[in-house]
Amino acid sequence: MYRILTGKSEIRKAQNILENNLRSGKRMIRVVGYQGGSDEEKIFWHDRLGYWSVCRGGKNRYWVAFGTQDPNTKKSLSISVEINPPIKGTDRMCQGVFLLDDRGGLHLGHRGRVNKVKKSSFRRRFRAGQRGEWVQAIDDKGECEVLRLHPLKDSDLLDNLGSFISEISRIKKTKGNGKSKTGDKEIYSPENEEETEYSPSQDPVVMRKRHAKVVNALKSILSSRYPKVAISNRPHDILLPGVGKGDGILFEVKAESDTQSIHTMVGQLFIYSDSFGKKVKKVAVLPSPIPKETATVLSRLGIRLITFRLTKARTPKFQGLEVALGHS
Repeated sequence: MYRILTGKSEIRKAQNILENNLRSGKRMIRVVGYQGGSDEEKIFWHDRLGYWSVCRGGKNRYWVAFGTQDPNTKKSLSISVEINPPIKGTDRMCQGVFLLDDRGGLHLGHRGRVNKVKKSSFRRRFRAGQRGEWVQAIDDKGECEVLRLHPLKDSDLLDNLGSFISEISRIKKTKGNGKSKTGDKEIYSPENEEETEYSPSQDPVVMRKRHAKVVNALKSILSSRYPKVAISNRPHDILLPGVGKGDGILFEVKAESDTQSIHTMVGQLFIYSDSFGKKVKKVAVLPSPIPKETATVLSRLGIRLITFRLTKARTPKFQGLEVALGHS
């Protein structure tokens, strides 16, 4: 179970980590509107991720707000969601929390109350997975349920916050029946989160996020190369039907290259390929570097290998793609 930080000093240290991450964006001055008024604020625009943030202290809480309007084109901004931890102690009206796990890891969390959305509705409609997960935690008033968003010190923190902010925006734009205000059916993300395997030593939200990021990046590359091919997923990660000499190419992605993940991936490739035809080429997508012994075993099993690494911009860069596609 998680412990919610309540000490003034420990909350301040966690808040510093969050603010230092958010301040990596482009600094700008804009008018930020809130319930009951507006103020000119120093914001930080994260162009690649598509959101801005503002953070400062208050009398009894830290104010951390986010929005999705582009401040390069708008001078006045509106808030999508706030994550406001108390300065000290327990205040369940403050929606931001910092969580400490059993191993001493720090996490950012949210109590689940969002402006203009009932908490029961938010709890029902929030799509857990890479965006966060509901956990039990303890504060000075006892046990409670909170939404754990992401480890504070993980390099994907800002990306994960982007997913969380987008999810809040989606919920606010849809009615309780799952339709948008214009009557359109809700569009769901193609990220294949539920198939993610991860080592017990790794954080599940981090692994789901990384897995989805790699799958989506690979799919984007394949879609641009094969615009007329209907790429599919679920329960597999990616299937390119009818590509190359055979019945297509099947890809399975793992965010880790531990033994459990590789064994699971090999099993998935053989089970799924049986449904699509014996001539389906099987491709494993794993983080670099891969031990030579592992690559040898995969080759012996008839599985082609693509490796990836995350760049400084947190985008996957693939190696071995051309060989896997049979282009060299």
